[in-house]
Order: sequence, then C-alpha cells, then structure tokens
Amino acid sequence: MSEEKLVPEIRFKEFKKEWIPTPFRNLYKKNIEKNKGQFGNDKTITIASMKYNPFGNGAAVESLNNYKVLREGDVAFEGHASKKFSYGRFVMNDIGDGIMSPRFTTLRPISNMPISFWKYYIHYEPIMKHRLVHSTKLGTMMNELVVSDFMKQHINIPGEKEQSEIGKLLHSLDDLIIVNHGKYEKTRKLKKALVQQLFPCGNVSFPGVRFVGFADEWKKQKLGTVLSSQIKGKAKADMVGDESEYLDTTRLNGGPITKVGSATDVDKNDVLVLWDGSQAGTVYHGFQGALGSTLKAYKPKYDGGFLYQYLQKNQKLIFERYRTANIPHVIKDFAERFYVDIPSVEEQKRVAQLLNDMDKLIENNAKKIDILESMKSAFLQKMFV
Repeated sequence: MSEEKLVPEIRFKEFKKEWIPTPFRNLYKKNIEKNKGQFGNDKTITIASMKYNPFGNGAAVESLNNYKVLREGDVAFEGHASKKFSYGRFVMNDIGDGIMSPRFTTLRPISNMPISFWKYYIHYEPIMKHRLVHSTKLGTMMNELVVSDFMKQHINIPGEKEQSEIGKLLHSLDDLIIVNHGKYEKTRKLKKALVQQLFPCGNVSFPGVRFVGFADEWKKQKLGTVLSSQIKGKAKADMVGDESEYLDTTRLNGGPITKVGSATDVDKNDVLVLWDGSQAGTVYHGFQGALGSTLKAYKPKYDGGFLYQYLQKNQKLIFERYRTANIPHVIKDFAERFYVDIPSVEEQKRVAQLLNDMDKLIENNAKKIDILESMKSAFLQKMFV
C-alpha cells in the first residue's frame, strides 16, 4: 500500500509539491536574549493577547533588565491548559519588538519565516497538540515546555511561497472578521443610544426623540392593563393535541426545533418571559409554538414588538427588582407591579419597527461573523497537513 501524500485537501493550484516533515530544531532555537536597557515598561508585551501594555505589568524598573526580549517573528509558549488548548499554546509576536516576563519560554526562528503563515500554523491546536503532548510537563501553575523534547518533534511544511499565500488568505479573513465585529459593535451601540432617546426616562412623560407627527404625552400604565391575557407554559409530557414547535430556552436561543403533541399557544406578536432559572426575567419575541414550562406568554392588546423593546430596555431593572433573591424566579405579581410608558398605537408601531430593523441588522452582522469564522475554521482544517 502506498503512503498517503503530504498535501493539503484545499490548495492553491500552482503548488504541487508535497509538504516536507521537518524537525523544529531546523526551524527554531531557544530565545535567551535579555533586555539590556533598550526597552522600557511601555514595550512590555502581554503574551495572552499579544499586545503592548503601555503601563507595564507592575514590575519594578530595575527588574526589566531580567526580562526577555521578544522580537517580531518570535513565538512564546503560554502554558495554561483550556478546553481549546489541551497542553498550552504558542503565540507569535506579530506586533513588533518588546519585552516579556522571564517566566515564559520563547523560541526564535533560525531564518526568516513568513509570519502571516506561522502565526496560524504554530497556534493551531489540531496540529500542535500532538507535538506538545510529547514535549510539555506539568509545572506549578501551568504546563512548561521542555525545549529539548520539542526540538525533536516534526511538523510538515510547504515551500515559502505557499506559506506566504496561505498566510495572506487567513490574514484577509481575519481582517474581514475584525471589520464585521466593528460593524456589529457599532450597530449595538447605535441601538442602545436610540433606545435611551425613544422611550421616556424616569418620571418624564415624553421621549427625547420621536417621529414627526406625534406630540401626545405617553401614559404610564401597569403592565397587566396592556395585556389581553397571560399564559403559563407546560411540560412536554403534558402536551396533547395538534403537533407544533416546542418553545423552550434552547429553541429561543437558536437551538434545534423539537415537536410536541400540542396546539400552538404562542403567536409571533406575543412577548415571552423566562419565568424560572438563573436568567429568569429574560424576554423574547417573534416566536410561534407550544409554550414550555419555564416560560410565560404575555398577549398584548397592542403592538407586541413595542412591548418587547420596552421590556428589553428595562431588562436590568427586571433582573434586579422583580426576581426572588434565592432561587431566581419572576415574582408572581410582576404584571401588577411593573409599569409601562405607552404612546398611541401608531407611535408604538413606528418605534417598534425602527428598533426591530436595528435588531435584524445586528443579527445579520452576527451571522456574517459566524460565516467568516466557519470559513476560517474550514480553511485551517483543510489547508494544513
């Protein structure tokens, strides 16, 4: 039987050669360079995030000469085990020269190597865990790298040009992810600012910003007076009747759809409140199905989207004031004790539409990030050997 060729599943078409098994001793050497006064506190690097800490890490100035110098392209071993990294991880310095705590082991490339490629490759757990399991030992606070053992380990590498092309692709994906994270955060902040202005605050009866054509005072009413009815959910075992989707916290938070033998209790205009559990008081909207036992459905007389946005705005208040202290549970008379500021039905619809559109924009940005993260994960899996 012929041996499997060392080639990635996905590859740029101009590259045909196999990747070459190479011992780490041919790629890296132990970095022993000490700081000799050329770097101050402002060039202290935090290894976990690979960022400069302009205020240092609390070390006395006179101790900085004992710090290690970390040059661009060097890698530091961060030995904390986690669900994502079984034996610790390597973090590449791609930010520039600086200094770091002497407790970390660092390696320096023997020759110039494409940083954009090795930043991902030497950090990639599915590849590196098989090397680190044979070259780490348990230390006092974290795993320690045994450099002599690590240098004996092999890794498969392509030619330098292929390294560069793979690195460029992964770096471009990271740039897109960063851009979309920025859009996501900006949109969330914009919605938060809008919410503060579109609803009255405190004892004021008018919002700070409103649509043209509306000038009437908002009326403060008990939550119960703006509801046509309230429905308490049931356990799956108690469901009988026509088959429908079962609404529980798993389903409401993006989990799989399950069916139960029960008629639909909830329509998309209803506002759902999680009644029990550590997150009791959380509100949901836009779902239809059979209501689970830990949830309650509020059926509004008017616009459910408006009521949802109002309750969501006051989520922190609900958590702090309207839940039992010991075992989180929304108080039974919540609808009689909680007050809602209510404008005309038409203004409710306008406010709800704007904020619902903002929610869709936020959700779309989040989906783009998920898609890009999935693409990156697939490329990492299929472009490395």
